Amino acid sequence: MDKNGEKLDALAGRDEILKLEAVTRTFRNGEVETKVLRGIDFALYEKDFTVILGASGSGKSTLLNLIGGIDRASSGKVLFAGKNLAEASDAELTLFRRDHVGFVFQFYNLVPTLSAVENVEVATQICDDPLDPLEALKLVGLEDRAHHFPSQMSGGQQQRVSIARALAKKPKLLLCDEPTGALDKETSVMVLDLFARLNRELGATLLMITHAPPIAQMAHRVVRISDGVVAEDRRNERRLQASELQW
Repeated sequence: MDKNGEKLDALAGRDEILKLEAVTRTFRNGEVETKVLRGIDFALYEKDFTVILGASGSGKSTLLNLIGGIDRASSGKVLFAGKNLAEASDAELTLFRRDHVGFVFQFYNLVPTLSAVENVEVATQICDDPLDPLEALKLVGLEDRAHHFPSQMSGGQQQRVSIARALAKKPKLLLCDEPTGALDKETSVMVLDLFARLNRELGATLLMITHAPPIAQMAHRVVRISDGVVAEDRRNERRLQASELQW
């Protein structure tokens, strides 16, 4: 049993949400061809907190974009609910992102002229069964900042608004691209603790990419990408809390 009271052997029985089979991604610029992903086999499972590690240029952001339907694989399959996203139309990918994926990025991407609750409402307006925007802000502890504008909030508070915006869609996948990269240590710990709580209490399936190895100690599962391939895929026998990380 890990520190958060979860039996590791029970994780193996969770439902598979998304699967990549022999996925490659090649970018071309004139006659120059760059192979970023070189044959990725990878699956995501319900309620898992997965961290993808890798140096800059390893392919981890490209992998996240394929999983989130922002980009398409050059070859191979990205399977979600029996549908190969690598062959999906632009309209189908838009629906996939709208209905099933929440994104949290390093930079908060909030609309500066909208309040916190209005920034969350932007996401809920395109969903069939969203959370109430104020309820989403309450989940991240910002109900008292609902009518503040981004310029009136700290970086950590702005990131929490962006998390509330993603959660309001009730996504099957919460994809996070270096979500603490622009934050100081103290604020990073607070935001990481929030992610862990959302995973634990709401059962959010969480995929986070980072270049910071200490963060991986919080996850159920750690996947290391190197030179476009999966170099390591393991589960943590003991998970640390954000406050225990050594930076």
